[in-house]
Amino acid sequence: MKLRHLTALALVTLTTALSPAQQNRNSLCICEIPNGPPNQHPYLVGYLGVYKPMDWVSYAKTLDFTKMTHLNLAFINPPLCSGPCTEQSDRTLHANPTFTDEALAAIVTAAHAHGTKVLASLGGDGGDRNYMQFYNAGLSAQITDAVDAYVKKHNLDGVDVDIEQPTQMGVPYTQFVNALVAKLRPEGKLVTAAVAQYIQAGVQAEVLNQFDIVNVMIYGSYERSVADMAWWANRMHVPKEKLTLGIGFHNYNAVLAAYPNAWAVDTVGGGTYRNGAVMNYQGEATVAKLTQLSAQYGGAMIWEISQDDPSNPHSLLKVMQQNLDPSVPRLPVGSTPRPSDDE
Repeated sequence: MKLRHLTALALVTLTTALSPAQQNRNSLCICEIPNGPPNQHPYLVGYLGVYKPMDWVSYAKTLDFTKMTHLNLAFINPPLCSGPCTEQSDRTLHANPTFTDEALAAIVTAAHAHGTKVLASLGGDGGDRNYMQFYNAGLSAQITDAVDAYVKKHNLDGVDVDIEQPTQMGVPYTQFVNALVAKLRPEGKLVTAAVAQYIQAGVQAEVLNQFDIVNVMIYGSYERSVADMAWWANRMHVPKEKLTLGIGFHNYNAVLAAYPNAWAVDTVGGGTYRNGAVMNYQGEATVAKLTQLSAQYGGAMIWEISQDDPSNPHSLLKVMQQNLDPSVPRLPVGSTPRPSDDE
């Protein structure tokens, strides 16, 4: 299944329909579950969907940066060219009109005050063509210069490459990534990536070694997460400490509002939300279990944080913060993370 960032919202209505080959690939092998001590300094990478029209200045005041190491702003892209891209094409980067420079400055200031690095996430499913049009035209250096200018202007800590079209990658994509690394890394900036197995089919393997962090878009079951993380570590030879496991907050706020006990399960349905459609997602216990798994690698990644309310007693972000903290006794896998919240 193609688990892309912008189509991730649809996963709440997704039911399991895997082929025998997929079922075999995703079957849980106990030998694939790392059993060492938890990572003492795990990443917590949060994607923030700034493509959405909302009051981002006000929202910046609600962000909870506890244990969050990186905040990726999704997505920051140039406009589409009106015809073939040339050196004269507009390469000005932007998000949606409601994500103003004032909002960006407020988020960066708040994040940096907590030691959280802020990255511009480039592309996204659909938005990735805004970069592909340039690097496919041999303009990797030019679009990289535009990215670098945006990073400097807004005091960002780097970029996250989120190109999701395997048929539009290959050598041109490698040249784009190489250009970003050559430009940004000497400036002390990060270059990370969002990846998935279906995307990797179109990517030259050596590109993976270029990235500081490799965010794996899984957003699935514990069993699938075990298998996918083992694939990246063992077959693609990405160092475990670079890998973050993707955990989805897919419409969690809305689901919890419609079903007050939704935090305790992974499936709801039959109510008024979305005409009673069955919703499959990840509740507290599953998120706790996935977060514990992520701590055996580089840490966890979230798509995306505005779909959870950190002030809610059943915030999934709070569950992740607790389960990434090596100083807090670990919860038994499968238990309810915080039974006292309702007391």
